Amino acid sequence: MEIHKPKPIHSWREFAVELLTIVMGILIALGAEALVEHHRTERAVGFSRADFIDELSRNRGEVAANLEQARVLQGQLNQVLLSGAKFVAGKGPPLGGVQVARDFVWPKSAAWAGALSTKVMGDFPHDEGRAVAKAYSEQEAFIALQRSEQTVWFGLAESSYVGAPTRPEVARALQHMTEAAAYLQAHIETEQGLLKAYDGALERLKRE
Repeated sequence: MEIHKPKPIHSWREFAVELLTIVMGILIALGAEALVEHHRTERAVGFSRADFIDELSRNRGEVAANLEQARVLQGQLNQVLLSGAKFVAGKGPPLGGVQVARDFVWPKSAAWAGALSTKVMGDFPHDEGRAVAKAYSEQEAFIALQRSEQTVWFGLAESSYVGAPTRPEVARALQHMTEAAAYLQAHIETEQGLLKAYDGALERLKRE
């Protein structure tokens, strides 16, 4: 193997040229590495953004449909409460029977969990990441409300009656219905807020 000794530097000008060459080589290497890392980051953010748009859009559709059902159910429940109260007070005809059904919706959060596990959220633009985080935070609050609400509605189903009930039976059912109606109102209000959060996040995601 042949070994070449470095040439001696005879002037400050030669030294400056050598130093500049080394510095330029380092800067080019660092720039190339930064460019590769930036491309990797942008690609990861792009994949997560697409996942968010798909998941939040699906969740929004399910929640919007559930909100319409909840509003219809609220009208029906209010009518039952009114007629039941009249019957208990002896001011209305006996009720033929009450069976109240309640549908629940469980939005998904796989995209959010994936983004957190890969720590890609730190690479999102601040406003965009904040809007996405708000949507999933309100979604979790909505799911927690539904878990509490389920217990009330299961109890209501057990207290529902078919046939010609007595006034005490209707009075007991009305207690459950009143509690269920309060949860249903909270459900509707929370769902409305969740839809706004979805819209805000989707607007930011699609803008980028």
